[in-house]
Amino acid sequence: TISTSYIDTGLNISITPTASTSKIIVVANTIAYAVASSKSQFSARLIDNGSSTVLCEWVNVGIPSATTIIQPVSLAGVFSCSDTSALTFKTQMYMRSGSQTLYFLGQQAGVKHTIMAMEVSG
Repeated sequence: TISTSYIDTGLNISITPTASTSKIIVVANTIAYAVASSKSQFSARLIDNGSSTVLCEWVNVGIPSATTIIQPVSLAGVFSCSDTSALTFKTQMYMRSGSQTLYFLGQQAGVKHTIMAMEVSG
């Protein structure tokens, strides 16, 4: 992507809580592959798809001009339930600044993109 607003990466998970007082812990691990032609910065976040509640936002420290990087991205957060409706959580990324192409869910040898959701009694 070269988008300057958040777009879905395709990494998501659904869970249906058993109690309205539960909390959902969500953890995602992925990578971003960036090709920068100028000093650049990108961001990732983990959100609840239904309410757009941001559980975690991550910003890289910056990519120097004329650089290609492979950046691990780890996101984790806690969501407080209000009912027992099914929930879907997803990751999103976007370019914050600069001129680069950002690839996510790339095919790097040995790389696994994971997302996990766990219910914890409230």
